[in-house]
Amino acid sequence: DYATTLLKHDVMGSFLLWVNPGPLQCWTLMMRTPFGVINYLICKNDDGKYYLQQLNTLMFPSIKAMVDHYTTNEDGLFCCLSVSRVNHCYEEQDATECYGLDPVQTKPGDRQIASD
Repeated sequence: DYATTLLKHDVMGSFLLWVNPGPLQCWTLMMRTPFGVINYLICKNDDGKYYLQQLNTLMFPSIKAMVDHYTTNEDGLFCCLSVSRVNHCYEEQDATECYGLDPVQTKPGDRQIASD
C-alpha cells in the first residue's frame, strides 16, 4: 500500500523493484503507468536470463540491463521506465512526512539494491 501511494504521486514511469520472498527468487517491478500502478513479475529462466513474466519475449543478462532497456523502449509496457523522480528516494520518513502514512518498519540492512 505504501509503495502504491508513493508511486501514484510520482512521475509517469517511476518504479520500484524488490525481491519476492520465497524459493523462486523472483523480483517485482512496480511502476506508475497512464492506467495506474501496475506490477510485473521478473523471472529468471534456466539460462540465467531475466524477463518480465507478462512479456516473456525479451530476455536480459541482468536486471540492470532490463531496466536500462525499458527506460528507452516501451516494448509492451504502457510507458517507459523513468529514472526521474518527484520523490528522489523512498525512505521510511517519506511515508510519514509526505503522505501522513505510518512508516514502514525496516532497517538499512534489510534493503537490497538490484545489481548484475
